[in-house]
Amino acid sequence: MPPSRLALALVCSTGTMTNRLDRLEKAGLVRRHDDPDDRRGVLIELTEKGRKTILAAAAARDRLDAELVPGLTLPERRQLVRLLRKVLVEIEGSGGNASFQPPARRRRRNAVRGRRIKQSA
Repeated sequence: MPPSRLALALVCSTGTMTNRLDRLEKAGLVRRHDDPDDRRGVLIELTEKGRKTILAAAAARDRLDAELVPGLTLPERRQLVRLLRKVLVEIEGSGGNASFQPPARRRRRNAVRGRRIKQSA
């Protein structure tokens, strides 16, 4: 995978991604390869040590998730993660300027601005 795609997925600058990749490569977790389809490009590949580290981190995350929300089943925890990710994407899409307002407050604010609000049943 190209570093620019990783940077996009992690919502960071390419400069930040380069620094992260330098540290990961130094730790033996990733390897850089020339892109065979683009002489200027580089591809990033996980090493075996990197794969093992990811598996261990995922297992630790799953254990921690179970401790943080003990009343939820695994499918419910996964659904919660998807929903929280959706909220995060919405906040990030607003440039980080989204602030929570209860629905009634939003309706009132929009009414003051002359906007019609469709009420849900």
